[in-house]
This record gives sequence, structure tokens and C-alpha cells, in this order.
Amino acid sequence: MQSNEDIREYWRPKRVRVLFVGESPPAGGTFFYRGNSNLFRYTREAFGRALRRDWGQEPASFLEFFSGCGCYLDDLCPFPVNHLAVRERRRLCLENSKELARRLMEMRPELVIAVKRDIEDPLRKALVVADLQDIPVQALRFPTFGHQERYVAALADIIGEYWASVGKQLGV
Repeated sequence: MQSNEDIREYWRPKRVRVLFVGESPPAGGTFFYRGNSNLFRYTREAFGRALRRDWGQEPASFLEFFSGCGCYLDDLCPFPVNHLAVRERRRLCLENSKELARRLMEMRPELVIAVKRDIEDPLRKALVVADLQDIPVQALRFPTFGHQERYVAALADIIGEYWASVGKQLGV
């Protein structure tokens, strides 16, 4: 069985245009790039709403589109932290922001979306370290605990606006 990081790397586009940044892979064993997480489900729903598309139930069809348009999901922490106390999670996110800064320098995305408001500060610090603080950042509530519709609506708005400006370049 492939590791989550091998699967993530498989879906990494050559040119990352929109970088989604999460806190970490979930401790429960689900994973965005396996198509079995809440984040996957609600991100696909938001893209569908924004672009008026349906990718069906097969995760690979959406992941092909997501990657093909230059979208990519990375995490601040390479290991699960969602089962830890808040203080420890924040400490680990700050610690790992330096490594994220290195990856940001390589990717140089056009837009960064924090997939959890709690990680906005370490994400912005990583952008400063990478000298990419001029890249626009949007921070969303994670799609759980009743925030699913807020996440979908906010992400659909962001994607709709972004694609209106670059969609022709992407073939959308």
C-alpha cells in the first residue's frame, strides 16, 4: 500500500497555481488524496458549485481535475496532529512552518488557501520566510463541526473569482 506522501506526490502538478494548506494529515487514517476525507468531499462540492461541474463518485476524476488545474494540498505538519492538545498543535505548526517555507519557495503559487483558520499565522510566517508575503492568502474554517456549508460557500466564492480571472488559461 502506498504511503500518503507518495500519493500526495503523485497528484502534485508541475505548476502549483493554487496551494491549499492544511494543518496535517488526519490521525484517523483518512486522507484527501485517497478521496475518503471530509476535506476531499467538501472541496469537491465547492469546486462543483463554483464551476457547475459534477465529477461523479470516483475520487480520481476530481483529483485529475484538481491537479490538472494546478491545485495542490500540502500540510504544515507532515504527521497527524489533530489528536493533540491545541497548544502542542500550534507549537508543531510553528516549528514546521520553516519547512513549509522551503516548499513554498519551490512552488511559488499564485494563491494560498489555509484550510483551517488556526494555521493562518504560521502559514503567513512561512510566506514571509520564503519572501512570498505578497501572495494572496484566504483562510477558511475546516469543514467539520457544522462548518461544512460555510466552507463550501466560501471556497466556491474563492474558486469562482479565481477561475473567472484565469480559467481560460487553465482550459476551464
